[in-house]
Amino acid sequence: MNVKWIENARAAFVRVYGEKRGAAVCAAVIPGVMGDFRKMLLRAENGASVRELYRTDDLRTDIALEGRRDGDALYITRLTVGGEAIDLGGDELRI
Repeated sequence: MNVKWIENARAAFVRVYGEKRGAAVCAAVIPGVMGDFRKMLLRAENGASVRELYRTDDLRTDIALEGRRDGDALYITRLTVGGEAIDLGGDELRI
């Protein structure tokens, strides 16, 4: 799996929170958000597109995810942090 997107997401959090806090928030938030979104995709019908918006506990930024289910394959097609689109390293990210 391409992990460059994680560095891109971290950079977006750093712009909101600063270097140390941004890295810590990213490390705490991204795994939870991705896990929750994966569960949503698993519950979706085959071929369905899913969108979800998450907010950090302190309400300083939001994380928006869009994805789709294609049989057993789950894809993130768009990720934004604070309204900034995160480069996924391709058109989509398989999770």
